[in-house]
Amino acid sequence: MVIRVGVMSDLHVEYDEDLISRAQAQASRGLTDSVQIRWWRHITEREPTVGHPRLGPDLWAIQGVDLIFMAGDIWSGVRSVEYAGEVADYCGCPVALVAGNHDFYGADMAVAVPAMAAAAEATGGRVRFLDDTRTDFILDGRRLAVLGSVLWTDFCLHGAERQAEAMKSARWSLNDHLRIAIDGRHFMPLNALQLHERSRVWLADAVPRARAEAEIVIVAVHHGVVPEANAEEYRGDVLAPAFASDLTADILRWGADLVVSGHTHHPLDMTVGKTRIVSAPRGYIGSEPGSDSYVPQIVELA
Repeated sequence: MVIRVGVMSDLHVEYDEDLISRAQAQASRGLTDSVQIRWWRHITEREPTVGHPRLGPDLWAIQGVDLIFMAGDIWSGVRSVEYAGEVADYCGCPVALVAGNHDFYGADMAVAVPAMAAAAEATGGRVRFLDDTRTDFILDGRRLAVLGSVLWTDFCLHGAERQAEAMKSARWSLNDHLRIAIDGRHFMPLNALQLHERSRVWLADAVPRARAEAEIVIVAVHHGVVPEANAEEYRGDVLAPAFASDLTADILRWGADLVVSGHTHHPLDMTVGKTRIVSAPRGYIGSEPGSDSYVPQIVELA
């Protein structure tokens, strides 16, 4: 029997909140039409779909799937877990969730990660939060192993000789290094590199072990894992290495069936060896083309 999984990332539900707040303010001033008001109307009119989360994208297309993957930047910290729980209830299946960089904005990762893990634990299995950890599901009598990580980046997408340049550019250009803390200090590119290396070592051991123990193996990460994760027009940009690493050789060694990623807001569906790589991002509602008509992707696993 085919196992059907839903894939989504970069929902940025905080933008839905912002749009609706602005729509309400505009309506109070007598305005009747704007991007914000149209989205507010859309949110209102999709009721009375029983149980559908009030915010976020339409989920009608993934009802009936066996499992859902959320590859980071869903909302913010614990609110991402709470939203994942609403999605799990509406779709009637568990959700595997990894954090994205935006989950830590305005927070200390040393506090946010345990808080997200605790919130997921409280759902009784409806939401599985993964941070360099593995969780297994039995679906249709088959063991499916899921390994999840933020992953971050090695900043080497343009070559190891340009790593320092990429890290310097990220330091002064990315909000990650202005709005995230770790252990009470600013989260720096060196922290991202160290976490990436730790996750990569863990995956190198954990994925082959899962391959030996489960019939289906899926890796869920936030940051990109191949150069193609960046849109073509950005692949030569000095900031491209901050968004994706080239893990092609790792993926070939892992032998996973599916790798799910996000972060770059660039949809992707390709294969490396026998591994399918899928990214199905929504992006910023109200400011990115297609975000208002976004539909999560369904992947079938034989």
